[in-house]
Parts: sequence; C-alpha cells; structure tokens
Amino acid sequence: MSAEKPQLNRLEIMRALKYSNWDAVYATAFVILTGGAFLTGFALYLRANDFWMGIIFSVPMLAGLFQIVSSYFVELSGNRKRFCGTYSLIGRILFLPILLIPFIVPPHFRFLVFAILFLLSNVLLSITQPAWSSWISDLVPQDMRGRYFGKRNMLGGLTTLIISMPAGWFLDQSTKYHRFPERIGFACLFATAVVCALMSFAALMHQAEPPMVRSDVNHTAGLKGALSFYRMPFLDREFRAYVLFGGLFAFSQFFAAPFFLVYQLEKLKFSYTIIQLFTVYTSLLSMISLPLWGYIGDKFGNKPIIAISTAGVALLPLIWDFTTRKHLLMAYLIVTFINTASGVFWAGVGLGQFNLLIASTPMKNKSVYVGAWSAVVGLAGGVAPILSGIMMTAFKPVHFVVEDILVGNYQIVFFINTIFRFVALASLKPVVERGSASAKEVLAQLGSAPVGSWKQIRRLQKSSNEGEKLEAAQSLKSSRTTLAVDELVAALDDPSLHVREEAAIALGEIRDIRATPALLSKLADPASGIVEECALALGSIGDSQAVNALGEVLETGETIDSLAAAKAIGKIRCAESQELLLKALNSETTKNKPGLAEACIRALGNSGSERVARELEQYLENGNASLQRAVVRALGDIGSARSASALMKLLDKQNDSAMISRIAVSLAMCGASESIPNLLASLEVVHSPVARKQIINAIGNLVGVEDRLYPSLAMESYDRDQAVSRIFQEMLRKDRAASRESFSAKRRYRSLQLAAEHYQDGRFVEAAQILIRYASDQKESKSVQAIVDWMEKWTREGVMGSEEFLLLLLVFK
Repeated sequence: MSAEKPQLNRLEIMRALKYSNWDAVYATAFVILTGGAFLTGFALYLRANDFWMGIIFSVPMLAGLFQIVSSYFVELSGNRKRFCGTYSLIGRILFLPILLIPFIVPPHFRFLVFAILFLLSNVLLSITQPAWSSWISDLVPQDMRGRYFGKRNMLGGLTTLIISMPAGWFLDQSTKYHRFPERIGFACLFATAVVCALMSFAALMHQAEPPMVRSDVNHTAGLKGALSFYRMPFLDREFRAYVLFGGLFAFSQFFAAPFFLVYQLEKLKFSYTIIQLFTVYTSLLSMISLPLWGYIGDKFGNKPIIAISTAGVALLPLIWDFTTRKHLLMAYLIVTFINTASGVFWAGVGLGQFNLLIASTPMKNKSVYVGAWSAVVGLAGGVAPILSGIMMTAFKPVHFVVEDILVGNYQIVFFINTIFRFVALASLKPVVERGSASAKEVLAQLGSAPVGSWKQIRRLQKSSNEGEKLEAAQSLKSSRTTLAVDELVAALDDPSLHVREEAAIALGEIRDIRATPALLSKLADPASGIVEECALALGSIGDSQAVNALGEVLETGETIDSLAAAKAIGKIRCAESQELLLKALNSETTKNKPGLAEACIRALGNSGSERVARELEQYLENGNASLQRAVVRALGDIGSARSASALMKLLDKQNDSAMISRIAVSLAMCGASESIPNLLASLEVVHSPVARKQIINAIGNLVGVEDRLYPSLAMESYDRDQAVSRIFQEMLRKDRAASRESFSAKRRYRSLQLAAEHYQDGRFVEAAQILIRYASDQKESKSVQAIVDWMEKWTREGVMGSEEFLLLLLVFK
C-alpha cells in the first residue's frame, strides 16, 4: 500500500533535484579523496601486498551483498530519507578513526584496523543504495532521466576536475618530496573528505522524498515472508538476464581494478600529480560526453548505450600491456589514449547501467530489485579483485619477453581481464529493453548525422529565439538526420507557426515512421495551421496507417489541405489509397474544389495499377483539357502498355504543342514503340523548340538511344555540334580498318566523312541524305525503319533540324 505522504508538486520536485545535485558534488568529493589513487597509496603506505590489495578493493563490492537485506528493512520502514541519511553519514565519518590509524595504532596492527574500519564504512554506505535508488527514481520524471542523470554525473565530473589535481599535488609534497610526513598528507585528505560528507548529509536532508509505493509482500509473515520478498527479482526472467549481465560485467570491471593504479605507482613510477592529472583529463572527457550519452539514452534506449560503451572499454586492459618504464614517452601516449577512451566510454557504462536498472524495476518492489542487483554485482565485483590478487601472487615468478615487451604477472592479469570483458559483452544480448534500438542502428544513425546537426538539434531544443529555431529546423530538413525526429516532433507544438511549418516539412524530408502519430495529431487539428504540411509529410513517410486520416482531410478539409491530402495519399501505395482517390474523383465534393480532381488523378498515377489506368482512360474521352493533361501524365506514371492505344488516339486529335509533348512523354514511359510514326507526324504541327526536343527525346527513349540523345539535346548548340563531331569520329574510327578490306566499306567510310563535313557546314539535309542511303541498306527494326522513312520524307521536303539529325545519327550508329 502507499504511504500517506502527499504527492510532490513540480516545484518541490525541481527543488529536490537541485539538492540532489549538491549531494552529488559533495559525495563525489568524498569518493575522490578517499578512493582511487589515494586509497591505493594509503594501503601501500600501510604495507599491503598484492593479495591484500585485491582484498581491499573487493570490500566495496562485497559490501553490496548487504543491500538485499537492507532493501527488506527499507520496505518495512517506508522512510528512505532517514535511512539513507543516517547510515551514509556514519559510514563516511568512519574515515575520522581511519585517518588516526598511523598516529595511534602500532605498526603491526595498522592494516588490520584499517581493513575492519574500511569494511564497516563500505557496508554502511552500501546498504543505503536500494533506498537511494528507489527514492531518486521516484523523484526524477521518466522522460528526462537520461538528461538529468547525465547532468548530475557531469557535476560529479566537474568536482573531480576541481579536486583531483590539488589533492594529488598536496600528497606528492609528502610522499615524493617529503616536505612533511606521509601520515599528515593522508590525514589532511581524509579530514577534508569528512567535511564533504557532512555537507552531503545536509543536502540529502533538504531533499524532499515522494511517497513510497511499498511491496505487497506480507512483512509480518516472518521468515517465509522475507524469503518470498527476496525471491521476487529472481523469478522475473527478464530481470534475471540483466542481473546475469550485471554480475559478469562487474566481475570483468573489478577483476584487475586494484592493479592499474598499483602498476602506475610501482612499475611506471608515476607521481600522484601525474595520476590525478590523468584523472582530471578522464573526468573532463566524461563530463563532456555525459550529456551526449544522456541524449542518446533518452532517444534510443539504455541497452545500446551499454553495448557501445562496454565494447569501448573491453580492450583497454590489454592496451596496458604495451606500457613500460623503458619507453616512457610511449607509455604516456598509451595511457593518454586509455584515459581518453575511459572518459568517454565509462561515462556511458555508468549512466546506461543505472538508467536501465531503474527502468527495468517495477514501482512496487524497486528496493528489493535494486538490492538483488547490487548483491549479485557486489558478490561478483568483490570476488574478482580477490581472484586477481591471487593470480598476481601466483604469476609473480613468471617473466618472459615477447617482441621487446617484458611479460609478467601484470601483463597476464590484464590480458585475462580483456577476455572477461568480452564475455560480459556477449551476455548483454538476451537483456530486454522495450522500445530501444540496437547498437548497430544507433551507430548507423550517429555515423550518418552531419557534425553540425548536433548543434542544430540543440538550438531547436533549447533556443528561445524564433529565428534560431526556424534556421535549426531548416538545417535539419537539409541534413535529413533521424536523430532530430523527437525534437522536430516537439517543435510541432511551438508557439510560432513558421517553426511548426518547418518542423513538419523537415519530418517529411527525414521520413521516419516515428513521427507519424504526432503528424496525425496535428492533421486532425485545423487550428494548428499546419494541416497541409503534415499531410505532405505523411505522404513522404508513406505509412499506410495515415491513409484514413488523410482521406478525411481530402473529403472535408479546406481546398489547399485537400490538395495536399490527395498528393500524400498518392504516395502511399496501397489498395486503400487507390479506392479513396477513385471515390474522391467521382464525388460531388471534388467538383466544388478547383484543381482537386486533377490532384486526385495525378496522385493515382503513383498506383502502378492497370485497373486504375483503365478507370482514368475514360477521362481522355469525356474530360476537359485540364483533366486530360492530368490523365495523360498519370497514365505515363503508371506505365501500362495497354494505355498506349488511348494515348495515341488522343495524340492524333491534337494541335496543342504542350499536350502533344506531354503525350509523347507518357507514350515513352509506357514503352509504346508502335507510336513512333504518330510522334514523328506530330513534329509537323509542333513549332515550340522545347516541345520538339521533348518529343524527339521520347522517340529516342523508345528506340533505346536515350543515354546518348538526352545529354546532347540538353546542350547548347555549339556543344551539341561538338558532340555530333565526336560521334562521327567514333564511327569513322570503327570503319577505318574495314575500309582497307573492301570497296563498299571504303565507299561507306568516305561517305561518312562527307556527311560529317556537311553537318559542320550546317547542311543538315545533305548530311541526313547520306545517312539515310546507308541506313536503307541495313535490316533494322520497325521502329528504326519508321524513323528512317520519316527522315527521308523530310529531306525530300528540304526540312531537317539539328535535333532531328542527332536522332537519325544515333539510330544509324
């Protein structure tokens, strides 16, 4: 049942998230000052060997086992805020006695006391995790988790930047330059960390807690009830798959974790300042990349983030094997590369795993799910460094050289670590996240997106300037990146009509089916002012689900919207769209909207249906000139050979150059080679230069010479003459060898030379007569023979233009 606390309003949630950000800053500062290189250095100062280093680094993970117990008590109490605040404060304050160890504990017992206090501190901190995860997941709205946690983690990264370098420099003063005792250096760092812990506690106590949805498990049923409570997560098949991945990945993540820092301190002899410089660099890259990971997670899901980033960190342990003190400069370059990849990819790992954990756990039992996850991850991550410590000790005597690289226990353990990470990556495949894209799809979209599109997406999303948003939408329309779909969909509700229009047009250019619901919503709302743009966009997307909605606009919308709907329906090739358009074509409504019948006919041209072609042919007999032009074009688009006779019949009645040239194009698209004589005859009544070119080009299409004919027809007259001269040269080059073998071939060769000379002198008729004489001697197809016959007729009448001659030449060739 639910707690009786009132629901938080939006203002209270925003204020709580601000306090959560401050908690992240101070908690990160505590972790930096008490972990990483500083914790490793303190353990080495207390004389820890490889085995005990593995033990120490296993403690934080093994402490996670207690989370599954703590989740039960959180459910019992229902007060996550008090639970988190109390135990996290006690766990962090334990570093006060830890910093006193070198001052008051005898040398032989120092490491033992440290290990006990460190274990207790981590257990207390770890048991708060289920409560905190449940608390923060209830607090952060689901649709902004990626961006919020990306920002929160970015603040943590900024804190790391500010603290790491000064702290490393300070510790070097004691450990490297011996300006004061080492114990003073560590004590100062840990004392500062405790102060940060108090600040974190204060921020946490100011953070509001929403009502907790508690489990239905009977908490008064004793051991049976507790066992039933703990069993829940492991009965969830999908969650089990994620837990398995989490355990394997934690094992691979922490297997060699203690020894990367030890390797830098002991083998590469890096100073704390250098190590912290790399830490700062890694944090900076992490901070920069987190908003991007958050954006990708909100858009594509968390599973692809985890897959990509896990693949990115898989090889990093192996790369450490190529660093040696002997080649120090190369070592610095390699470590820089490792930290670059670490900064980018570990940010994705952390954000993706946490968000997927929150998303994959139910509201009622969130704390036990998080506890189960943490227990498995803690066990795997705790065992891993212990095992690596044992291996480090076992392989310590091993030394051999491979390609000038000394291989020892570190290199072997790092190599094994890489294998474990690839095994973990393979275990991610069965994990289910509904609605997420695959890693391959995400990489394809990221790779295809122009670099500038990220900036435009950000401008569209964040800018408060209408002009900037308009420019961003126009730019995204040109880039056609699918990454911008969500932002463009949001822009459909922009206060500016111009921005809404450009957003709809851009979605049509991008053609992503995810935009269909939003476009349909605006299509049904005439007050949006973008019905026309949405209709055209839906047509470009081609989703058949939009046909019925577009049909309503076609029938009842304003004329301009109906025209757009007709065009859009025509682009969606399905039986429903054909029926809608045919129905609209014959309706009374269409007659009252100028141009709508023509629009429907044009749209039907996209159907490719012979049945539709037969329906349209009737308008060639009964329709007005405007309808006839639309039908002619539609029949050409359909391309049915059965429409040729109707088109030829109309052609024979025409004197209008525009209609004749349009019919010529459609006949060519129908492949009606039998219409060539009719088209040649039409040239006698067509005087428009453009129309004549179009008819000649159509004839060229029907005889198969369009590849050479069209480029030449499109040229200026001088360039066309040059092209004709090149064609003659090709023909003469082929005939030159044959002219040496027979008299007839030699005669043909000389005649071609003469024809070329006539053409260059502008005597097209004489040049054509020579070609016709030789073409008549050859057995050609009916189409070619028809062209030759017509050309012969024209030359007798003394008529021949450069375009007609070009057609004859290519047919002859």
